[in-house]
Amino acid sequence: MKDSITGEKINNSWFGAIPESWSKVKIGRSFHKIGSGTTPNTSVDKYYEGGSINWLNTGDLNDSFIYETKRKVTQFALEDLSTLKIFPAESVVIALYGATIGKLGQLKIETTTNQACCVISDSSQIINRYLFYIFLFGREYIISRSYGGGQPNISQDLIRQLYIPAPPVVVQQQICEYLDYQCTIIDDLINKKEQLIERLQLLRQATINEAVTKGLDPKAKMKDSRIEWLGDIPEKWNANRLKYLVDLNNNEVATDESSTIFKVALENIESFSGKFIKSQDHVDFQGIGNNFKKGDVLFNKLRPYLAKVFLAESEGISVGELLVLSPKSNVHPRFLFYRLLSPSFIETVNSSTYGAKMPRASWNFISSLLIPIPSVTEQIEISNWLDSQLQRHEILTLKLQTQIDRLKEYRQSLISEAVTGKIDVRELQPSN
Repeated sequence: MKDSITGEKINNSWFGAIPESWSKVKIGRSFHKIGSGTTPNTSVDKYYEGGSINWLNTGDLNDSFIYETKRKVTQFALEDLSTLKIFPAESVVIALYGATIGKLGQLKIETTTNQACCVISDSSQIINRYLFYIFLFGREYIISRSYGGGQPNISQDLIRQLYIPAPPVVVQQQICEYLDYQCTIIDDLINKKEQLIERLQLLRQATINEAVTKGLDPKAKMKDSRIEWLGDIPEKWNANRLKYLVDLNNNEVATDESSTIFKVALENIESFSGKFIKSQDHVDFQGIGNNFKKGDVLFNKLRPYLAKVFLAESEGISVGELLVLSPKSNVHPRFLFYRLLSPSFIETVNSSTYGAKMPRASWNFISSLLIPIPSVTEQIEISNWLDSQLQRHEILTLKLQTQIDRLKEYRQSLISEAVTGKIDVRELQPSN
């Protein structure tokens, strides 16, 4: 069997061996409703204003149950557009293309969809919930059959021609009950560990903020900083405007993709940590950039990315949206990095941004902000302490992430073995 669009042969034994008592069925023959929808013209107000009919986008898909959609359409849109259809609750949905390709959902509501969703339902042979788990199991294979370069597509024809294992309906039900039970436990564990990571990130930010504004000595005498957003600071610290602590480097140079010099774009900086990310999606920028040297701090002025601050450990070129700040002799580079990364500073700069499409902060505002700093010796002590503390946070975060990855692998293994009959779930029901 070949995909009618790609012309490539579809492997109908992609799921491997199954029990002898099971059969395999073709999705296109087993399900009576397979289709998608359309995107009503956004310039036609009658299609959206006051709409009460669910309209599903691939962004609504969450690899779980779908209880609501972000957008609604009107009855007028439904009647005016023949390609807009309502699909029943319990249908299984898979994203056909785009950034969410292969993303899944099972409806708990009636809904229309856009053209990027393939909705499948109505079979006397296959339970919808079992199909959902089959798609979770086979997602990588299905995506591997996509076509197209910049934006790979899963053809609806591929979905129709795909053969899947088909145990008796009663066994499908047992498999689904087993997987629902086990996956709920695993997902709960994953969720708790993800919450711990979020708490560690908040703790990280609070740790930075406390150290660069209050210092390390809890008994130090404090004084009013006269900075509304900052509060009290240690008595021995002095506050100076940022423009007196750094030099703004506007040394613009031309660059192109063939240049081998170290380059930093916004997507190369991890928010709230300042880590450099080797982005596979990022194409080396070309045009005009700013030179930076070792010890410079790069600070982004665009609102969506304000928490992106980078301490240069070598010379290179950055995109123009990154301010290149060279610390003066009384400012330690790593302390300046932590100071500009602190939530109190980020939030203050964020409140000053202007512009509709790409809000940004001005250097005039940023440079006028008062920055409390201790002696260089104390700056180094604070920086070293933060390095140590944040390394511990990083180790804990990595351990939690490893545990999450293993839980996800275990869940995928359970699904694979259950839907292909490698484990007999009849003796593994929750009641037993």
